[in-house]
Amino acid sequence: NTALHWAASQDHDTLITSLLDLDVDINVRNESGSTPLILAAANACARSVGTLLAAGADAGLRTRSELTAADLAETRRMEEQSVDVQAAYARVLALLRGSKRTTLTPPPEEAPSLMSHVQAELRETKDRLAVLQGDLGKALASKARVDGELQVAQKALASVTQERNSAKADVASLQSQVEQVTKKLADKSERLAKVEGEAGEVRANLASSQQRCASAEMEA
Repeated sequence: NTALHWAASQDHDTLITSLLDLDVDINVRNESGSTPLILAAANACARSVGTLLAAGADAGLRTRSELTAADLAETRRMEEQSVDVQAAYARVLALLRGSKRTTLTPPPEEAPSLMSHVQAELRETKDRLAVLQGDLGKALASKARVDGELQVAQKALASVTQERNSAKADVASLQSQVEQVTKKLADKSERLAKVEGEAGEVRANLASSQQRCASAEMEA
């Protein structure tokens, strides 16, 4: 059984709708020749039957035992003892008998046109696939180019980062040298001030000595 067979037999109409949106074959058969509609009818799944019929399921298809969905539903209804289940089969039969779609087999004269239509769709699909493959090739080439540009940019960024770190180291070295020179200048200024103080004392002592000599000469 396919996923659609399982969903139909479990009365899971939401899953049936989702599967049909994926364009699965609504009349796909299992090994016994049963379609999803046949399994839904055999299991009294009225919601599944209604959903499948609304989507275009063929109520006239038969199993390998030549039984239609309505045949199986009627047989099971006659065998069932539960009144509720019998009522469920009755709802299924009402839906099947109200369906206007009984076969998907086209008349013989329409078969060639149908085949031509299928072949045209196949060619169109192949053309679209070729276009998509071309677009994919372009996208891959563009990605490779972008990856190359990204690698170049990363290398440039690494080089700039290295130069910035080197410049920071140079600035730090210059700052250290400036601090050393400033300290030396401060030391020299301090020694100069000390020398100037000592020179002032010498000049004062010299002036005092000269004054005493002048006084001694005057007394003599």
